[in-house]
Formats: sequence, structure tokens, C-alpha cells
Amino acid sequence: MTDKQSNELSMSKAVQEVLNSNSPIVQSILKFAAAKTELDNIISAINEAAKIQTKQITGNAEDKEKAANEVTDAALALIGPAKSYATDAENKTLYQAINYSRSDFARRRHQARINTLTGIRDMILENAMPLEEYGITADLIADFSALIDAYSNVVTAPRKAINTKSATTKALAAYFKELTSIIKRLDGFVAGKKKANPDFYNAYKSARVVINNGGKGRKPAAASADLSKKAA
Repeated sequence: MTDKQSNELSMSKAVQEVLNSNSPIVQSILKFAAAKTELDNIISAINEAAKIQTKQITGNAEDKEKAANEVTDAALALIGPAKSYATDAENKTLYQAINYSRSDFARRRHQARINTLTGIRDMILENAMPLEEYGITADLIADFSALIDAYSNVVTAPRKAINTKSATTKALAAYFKELTSIIKRLDGFVAGKKKANPDFYNAYKSARVVINNGGKGRKPAAASADLSKKAA
């Protein structure tokens, strides 16, 4: 969230507090109440998006290696019996497709290793029926698949987090545009209450001031002038 967005959110929350404290006035007009509900919803959406945006992106190398070692162990436990079957069946295609050692896996980068492991799993699935006689059960294959998925998730988590943050940044821009529109509509309703509810009007007008984080003073929100004009 940018400093400008943070300032606008603080102002909006101050406005929200004033409206909450004067609920009977807000609820007295159907569309006024509806705009207040929209304000509540958009502030909640912004808060949730801000949590995602500020979440730290980490890619733990130890977690990747741990997952890689676990799935490699599972792969090798299946490769041995599968190679025995391939030899007995004279299935050279299968043998070549699964003929990997621990060092072969270790030389590959994580994503390449995942691709290789997935290919091995697929070849084993294609020969699942005869491989049962060699001790490769459906449960073992399912466990292997789960380990591949877990390894893939650990490897791709940082990239997914980056993509999510990027999408969230774009969403925030849209949220703040909507927030500005809602606040302007609220300004109009409050302006109509100046004579009947002056204390409410003044409290709202004070809340509508955007305070800069940099300490450069107080800057009226874009629609503040409109609020005064409407009330004149």
C-alpha cells in the first residue's frame, strides 16, 4: 500500500467511526445506509488485501531440500522393483524412462527434478497392474504422487506469493477508486444534515481531513470542498 493509499484509508476509517457513532442519522435515509454498508465492505476488502500485500515472501532452501530428499527416497524405492519388472518383461522403454539414480536427481534443478519425478510416476501408473506383483501397490504410488505434489508446492510457493502480491496491488488500486466514489456519495448525504445535525456534520467534516504521514500538515480530501458547497 502506498503512503497516499494509507492516508486515504486512515481518513476513511475515521469517517467510518463517525458514521458508526451516529447510526440513527445514517439509517434514517435508505441510500445513506446503503452507502455506509458499502464503505464497511470496501474497508474490509482493503484491510484483507493489505495483509496479503505485506506478507513476507520466503523460499526456504532447507524445506526444498527436505522435500526433495523425501520424494527421491520414495522414487528410488519404486524404481528398483520397476526396473526388475522391465527387465523381466523386456520393456526397454519403461526401463529407460525410469533408469535414474540418486546422483541423477541431485544434479537437476528443482523444477527439472519435479518434471522427471512426474514422468517416472506416470510410467509406473501405465504399468500399475503388472507392477503389483513386484510390490508396487496403489498405495505406494499414491504416496509417491503426494510427495511430488508437496515438493512442487514448496518449490513454487515463492513465485505464487509474488504473483498473488502483484494481483493484490492491482486490486487495491481498484478498491481505492471505489472507496473514493463511496466517500463522495457519503459527503452528499452528510451535507444535507448540516442544519438538522450540526454536531454530526462537523464531526464528519473533521474526519474527512487526510493527514499526510510525512508530517507536512493536513490536506483536505478531494471532495471536501464539494461538501461545504453543498451545505452552503
